[in-house]
Amino acid sequence: TTGRRFFSKEVREYLASQGINENVANGVLKAFPGGSASLSDVKALGSEGLKALVATIERENFLHSKPLTMIDVHVRPPFDGISIKKSVPVNTTFYQLAKKDDEIAEYMECACSGVAACSTCHVIVDPEWFEKLPPAEEDELDMLDLAWGVTPTSRLGCQIKFTKAFDGM
Repeated sequence: TTGRRFFSKEVREYLASQGINENVANGVLKAFPGGSASLSDVKALGSEGLKALVATIERENFLHSKPLTMIDVHVRPPFDGISIKKSVPVNTTFYQLAKKDDEIAEYMECACSGVAACSTCHVIVDPEWFEKLPPAEEDELDMLDLAWGVTPTSRLGCQIKFTKAFDGM
């Protein structure tokens, strides 16, 4: 064999160093022809390519999973004066919610599939909850620079992961 088509410890360690869990790493593997990849194959995707592939795999896993723990979030669309309460699985994002829920999708486009490459999922977070979010990464801040109506508590919805700590958000 050439040694090119395998999913080695080296590849697993690299994906783990990128913050990719084992379940998603297995999806990365399956995305390559023959269901295996060398480290150079994975690195050839580049950081944005890997990020997009991971987002797609996470979305597919989400759509096909049966989550056990749900939390409630409250969404107040702009200009409507209403509040929409949704129960969402823990560890999902606004992007994933919008893709599964037509009512939320009406207000949130999510044109980049959740990889922080646009600002169509721009949300304004209640200040009480904003302080509890992890800080935005540089790519998210770059996209917020292009968003309309940015406030001090603006974030990209695709980058907000609903954990148990956000029950009631």
